[in-house]
Amino acid sequence: MLGGQRGRWLFLSLLLIAIALRLFDLAAREVWLDEAFSWNQATLGFTEMLASVARDVHPPLYQLILWGNTRFFGESAFALRLPSVVFSVLAVALTYRLTATLSSKPAALLAMAFAALSTFQLWYAQEARMYSLLAMLTLGSMLMLVRVLQRPRGKNLAGYALLSLLLLYTHVYGAFVLLAQNAFYLLLWGWRQTPEHMRWPRWFGLQLLIALGFLPWLVILLQQISAVQNSFWIPKPDTLTVLKTLLTYQSLPPLLFFSTIALVVLALWKGPVNATTSDEHTARKQNNALLIC
Repeated sequence: MLGGQRGRWLFLSLLLIAIALRLFDLAAREVWLDEAFSWNQATLGFTEMLASVARDVHPPLYQLILWGNTRFFGESAFALRLPSVVFSVLAVALTYRLTATLSSKPAALLAMAFAALSTFQLWYAQEARMYSLLAMLTLGSMLMLVRVLQRPRGKNLAGYALLSLLLLYTHVYGAFVLLAQNAFYLLLWGWRQTPEHMRWPRWFGLQLLIALGFLPWLVILLQQISAVQNSFWIPKPDTLTVLKTLLTYQSLPPLLFFSTIALVVLALWKGPVNATTSDEHTARKQNNALLIC
């Protein structure tokens, strides 16, 4: 078994490997076009930076972080990429935590190893863009979603709302994560598996709170969408292009990819989302005994 002291040492070892790989030759590559764009925005005054971000196609959170980072650590390639390293390392740790919550510690260590060694993750960990922050917040939001469905604690609800809101302020694709989470909730509702403490009025209120938090940026987002639709350097994708991109970036054979999705949905349905505490289990047994009597 991989529990106890041995499991902790393996976790720390994988985390140190992740840190070392992400810091290795961090400044070796020249700053490329998109990174230079991030650097340029980070060197502007605060108001000018926000105005520049509003004219871009991304929300402002990453650029706000990079703007503050350059004031403390300078404008070298190493300093520009350092926040991405931090976010990527945290994403590796969150991969462990999320997998351990849904499955087991051995599975979590294996998932963590894949995340630590992933070429895809390493590349974006060494790029001064928002993608490692997007990965970290996605994992954080998913972890808090599971905790919200397990236990109605205030800190779980606040953590889920905050991380999901930050996700929306990081990249527009964060909206697809929230759409997937709501689709999963609808599946639970359809299967009559929604927890007693998270019936649809409370879930709807939670989603409404996140939407209201994003409202200040929504007007700017609509302007950005309009500008992209009128003129953009990437041609409008068709359905086949979207499917090919998905299959390319997930890097598994299609049958294995869709089978994995099915297994994940099944695991979430049967797994700890519906788990009850020992006290709740004992109470149910007592109630059943009374009914029999």
